[in-house]
Amino acid sequence: MAVTGGFSISLFVPQPSVKCSVQHIYFYRGEDVSFTLRQLELFVTLADYPTLSAAAAALHISESALSNAISQLERGLGAQLCVRRKARGMTLTPTGHFFAAKASSILRDVQELSNDVAARDGKTVGEVRIGCFTTLTATVLPPIMHHLPEIHPGVRITVSVATQEELLDQLDKGRLDFAFLYDQYLPDYLQKTPIYQAEEMALLSEDHPLAARASITLKELENEPMVLLDATPSVPNMRHLYAEQGLTPNVVAAVPEIDLVRALVGRGVGYGVLMSRPQGVETTIDGHRIVFKPLRPRRPRTDVVAVWHQDAAPTLRAQAAITFAQEWFRDRSVVSE
Repeated sequence: MAVTGGFSISLFVPQPSVKCSVQHIYFYRGEDVSFTLRQLELFVTLADYPTLSAAAAALHISESALSNAISQLERGLGAQLCVRRKARGMTLTPTGHFFAAKASSILRDVQELSNDVAARDGKTVGEVRIGCFTTLTATVLPPIMHHLPEIHPGVRITVSVATQEELLDQLDKGRLDFAFLYDQYLPDYLQKTPIYQAEEMALLSEDHPLAARASITLKELENEPMVLLDATPSVPNMRHLYAEQGLTPNVVAAVPEIDLVRALVGRGVGYGVLMSRPQGVETTIDGHRIVFKPLRPRRPRTDVVAVWHQDAAPTLRAQAAITFAQEWFRDRSVVSE
């Protein structure tokens, strides 16, 4: 394919029953320079790993094959994209970081081109990449993963469950279409829409002396042992919650997993304070019963939101997933997250 300036994409677009494939992408810099879509995919994946061997293992190819592909890409571009040192692993150069971001964007655009062709026929198809804050997974993901493919059979769902910091990094790098997070401590560059509301509530074992109360004050809990969820936004929330009342929690365990908080509370190790909606009694993963009680005075509610990068509007299938979540939770009682 002759290139006369700027850049162009050479595409093969077959019938709908055949997979769309991209043969080459050409950039013009005084002479034709070409590289394959596969090389872009390899390099974008390489950027996620500290060594060639780790990236090659993830890609299920040999280290030498990956090294040769990257070397060919660098020769074609006339630029060094990474520095490879035997004892110190591999690091991207500034040009490599720039190229990885652009390559990732091109790969998404190519995939969207195929999906947009289907959308012209009224079909919602393709992959939707959903991120979910670790404490929200059991609440938010099951109905989406169960029902969305029934409504849109052509949609494939992939999920990343992680901390808030990790999800924000994945959104920055274009690896997620959107993420479910609490509307707390979020950067300004994110766009968001509410899914449902939750509030901070006390979590107690069923036989705790305060479990029969309709509501509980933090003062009543101050000297009780506390099991803290050691994750953002839980930690800064707890600091603020107790500090504004001049109290200090008696933390006996700080754990990173919501199921472990529930299990320890169920066994009577301590109480917890979690974002929740009232739902009465719940059974932990190891069979103990726990109860949720509103704090007195009642805490302001916090939105659970779907967020995406302001420079990457949701795809049709991502919007379908967000809309489904909003409709699903609109009139339902939501369990603890």
